[in-house]
Amino acid sequence: MTVFTFLTLSDGIVYVPRLKKFRSVIGVDQSLLDVANWEVVPGGEMLTPQQANCDDCGVFTCIYANYVSADLPLGFTATDMPLFRKRITLDILRKKVD
Repeated sequence: MTVFTFLTLSDGIVYVPRLKKFRSVIGVDQSLLDVANWEVVPGGEMLTPQQANCDDCGVFTCIYANYVSADLPLGFTATDMPLFRKRITLDILRKKVD
């Protein structure tokens, strides 16, 4: 699994051990969240889409998860969020994620 960091590589190096600790605290089956083989990829404004306001964090999280799980390049921007909000709303109403 790849861990995308949105700031610097050092941030990602800090996050992975925290995820390991979180995994043990919440009692997740160790095999379901095997962070031993995770790769930390540095991000930054040039590599990862950046949120432009304080309202789109949930939309960004959903869209990042969708793109990463489909192995798609992160080719979206903050200006795409209104369209993604509509798409998420439609997915919820249809009870199906495309």
